[in-house]
Amino acid sequence: MEKSVRTITRRKFSKLSAFGQHKLLANMARDFQADGADLSGFLARYAEMHTWVDLDRYQPPDWLQPHEALLELESFHQGLCGMPIPYESGITQTLSWKPQREVEVVLDQVLSPHNIGSILRLIDNFGFRGMVHSTQSLDANHPRLRRSARGCERWIPIRYEPDLAHWLADHPWPKVAIEADSAAVSVTEWQPPQRCLLVVGNESYGIARTIRDLCDQVVMIPMAGYKKSMNLSHALAVVAQKIVEKGIPLE
Repeated sequence: MEKSVRTITRRKFSKLSAFGQHKLLANMARDFQADGADLSGFLARYAEMHTWVDLDRYQPPDWLQPHEALLELESFHQGLCGMPIPYESGITQTLSWKPQREVEVVLDQVLSPHNIGSILRLIDNFGFRGMVHSTQSLDANHPRLRRSARGCERWIPIRYEPDLAHWLADHPWPKVAIEADSAAVSVTEWQPPQRCLLVVGNESYGIARTIRDLCDQVVMIPMAGYKKSMNLSHALAVVAQKIVEKGIPLE
């Protein structure tokens, strides 16, 4: 292990940017793996360094083997400082995307990089065409987005449409909003069209009324518990599975 990681002082560590702190912790975990050092020794030093600064940290679960825990720690901090994640996909070359289904996912002001990354991964999983959004600030290189996308941001087509309402109004495909609404059809009764746009909305207020009014259908997911909302990527996965079950392939 680099001597600086073992001996860096609180003053020097605290002066590093958050990027630099995460990078040092990622390298520290990698070097512990290379040394075959005891995990408890790493965790003690890791905990000590976290008392010096207010920084995101990872707590490995008890069931992980030492090498698994160190890999998770390394990946966690690499993702937060934009470094390549060692096991994100095993794919390093640029790929051309070959969709399997005539479905595009449309984001109406979805802001969470984690959610956007998860949606990109779902698009890859289900073989959809790509993602359309109207958020000017969306950054496909955001470390949290990259961490949840696991590399999918490199090949899934992402298109920016500044006037989403106008684009939707002109698009010939059926528009399907995923939203909890009294007028919505349950996903258990929904019959997916042969091709469609799946519209998901903002984490706080859902799909904007103007966008929802442009949709041909609203699909909701029945929920049995007290919580009557669901994470965007989870809701999208439920609806996507319904499309897959119908078995409509790309023409």
